[in-house]
Amino acid sequence: MSHWSDRAPVLRLNSPPFAAVWLVAGFCSVGSSVTFERTYHWHGNNWGTTVHCDRDGGYAVGAKLSLPGQGFSASIIKVDSLGDTLWVRHFLGLQGGYMCAARGSGYAIVGRSFSQSTWEDIVLNRVDSLGDSLWTFVYATPDEDNAVAIAATPDSGFILAGGFGISPNWNGGLIKVDGQGQMLWSRHMDLTKYIRLYDVRPTLDSGYVVSGYWEDSTGYGFYVAKTDSLGREEWTWRTFAPHDSMGYGTVIQAPDGCFYIAGTGSTAPPRLEAFLAKLSPEGDLLWARFYGAEGYDIRGGGALCQADDRGFLIGGTIWTASSPTHERLHIIRTDSLGRQLWAREFRGLNDQPDGAHDVRQTPDRGFIITGIADFARVYLIKTDSLGLVHLAISDAGGFRQACDLGPTVSSRSRLAAGLP
Repeated sequence: MSHWSDRAPVLRLNSPPFAAVWLVAGFCSVGSSVTFERTYHWHGNNWGTTVHCDRDGGYAVGAKLSLPGQGFSASIIKVDSLGDTLWVRHFLGLQGGYMCAARGSGYAIVGRSFSQSTWEDIVLNRVDSLGDSLWTFVYATPDEDNAVAIAATPDSGFILAGGFGISPNWNGGLIKVDGQGQMLWSRHMDLTKYIRLYDVRPTLDSGYVVSGYWEDSTGYGFYVAKTDSLGREEWTWRTFAPHDSMGYGTVIQAPDGCFYIAGTGSTAPPRLEAFLAKLSPEGDLLWARFYGAEGYDIRGGGALCQADDRGFLIGGTIWTASSPTHERLHIIRTDSLGRQLWAREFRGLNDQPDGAHDVRQTPDRGFIITGIADFARVYLIKTDSLGLVHLAISDAGGFRQACDLGPTVSSRSRLAAGLP
């Protein structure tokens, strides 16, 4: 069992204020950087799960949709560099919508079939660059299976992470498939605990790293595991949570071989804070930094990417204790040591929850973020390198200008010196 390290010195920083940005439906090009905010809505609740920067300068968004009269759909939304829709592909009857770019070209999207009369099965769809289907595979068992993450692998196949089993004996696991969708192997994680996985990435040594949530009779908390190329566990890193705030997060491996994990924790319960932790290639904690704001709760770990300067962008949500349902999409930019450089908020058209689910750095050094707006719409935001969206007012389009409100929130980040 690993814990937050008490080897690291406590460091308190004065951080830049948040900038608040209100939802619009338009774009503006400032210099060489195009920025925009867009939402996409069909019916009911819709949200973006994953986003990819394409070679044509546009973006592909994996999404969970609810379609009128047709129920759930895992979908891919292809947009150009301005966020204008080029095409949409729906995979009806699937819950999920977790997407990755395939090696070479095209995409893969995974979800689960759902029926009142049968157990859920994992379904993987492979499409070309225009969204036309190449093949579909169903991985059927008598259990309640679900995949919530997918990544392309160097052998042109895919690695899926999710959960297998029948509740309450549901456990996290991996499925490895080849480039034609044929299953090569499947593997459960630690069967002595309840484990729910949220993320999976290939590692530099041809293995995999996963992150998620663990629980057993002793407690619960954040979970990271490194496996070999066959999914066999090599090491795990776990934390004990003072409450359920540690059960969600994202993991990436940097070129230096170290692992970075973003999630939600707290150094001052019950207030929630985003955190970023660095692990060695062997799974030892090197440092952990928390990001909090007085009077605010911040949930991190919905999204994480490393920028070209070796710093990071963390995506999640922020809200006040007085307005717990008024969640706003929130991003934090750090340097390579996790020290906060700036933070930004984005808000939908009403006071329903907004949040970030995936983020990537774009070739112009800006960022593309997808998630949910107004608890009902797929949210897609393209920022410049400072996390800003520059928009002109257009009465015809119903646009509202993005605003930098200045020092609305005083935030700070600090190294962890031991979890309370």
